[in-house]
Amino acid sequence: MRFGTRHISTIMAEILLINAKSWTQRPPAYLAYGILWIAGLLRSKGFSVSLLDRNVDHRGFKQVLISEKPKVIGISCLTGPVINDAILLSKVIRSVLDEAVIVWGGIHPTIFPSDVLKQTYVDYVIRGEGEFPFLELAQYILLKQGSPDNIPNLGYKRQEELILNENREFVDLNILPNPAWDLVDISKYVQQKFYSNKVITLNTSRGC
Repeated sequence: MRFGTRHISTIMAEILLINAKSWTQRPPAYLAYGILWIAGLLRSKGFSVSLLDRNVDHRGFKQVLISEKPKVIGISCLTGPVINDAILLSKVIRSVLDEAVIVWGGIHPTIFPSDVLKQTYVDYVIRGEGEFPFLELAQYILLKQGSPDNIPNLGYKRQEELILNENREFVDLNILPNPAWDLVDISKYVQQKFYSNKVITLNTSRGC
């Protein structure tokens, strides 16, 4: 497995995947695996994707939006103080790129999908494993293929009604392409811990 150095693109990306800020002091020694896996699958299907991990990438968010002009923006959000950053980002997106589609995923929208979905700054939520639901949603939005009615794990709005599709929890990691390691700068995640001067974590399975 090769880790690359993130190339900060100045071209427009169809899809921007964001890891909302969860650390205010030292960056974590683990990567944003959720959006890395999703990015790998999306790129394997021909979509142009960029990543923004707010824990290590401190570029001005408005400038990123103006430069890349993504059409679909996915935000990964934990439950807790991270929600504040996800809300802030979503509101900035609405003010800068009003036509962009905003999708929340991660632990918080998985646990509280209706509470998230009813907000005006969220268009869709994805619960649980997000790779294939996000791919199908991207195909629907960008390629006009399929229907949100048939996308598992998806939550969406139909006028005033909030709709939560049936969950499909299991994903076979063996059929997924590698995470998009080249879209992040790995060196930013190497941290000093009490047991070693240079530490970085690598997940080799999924689950708790």
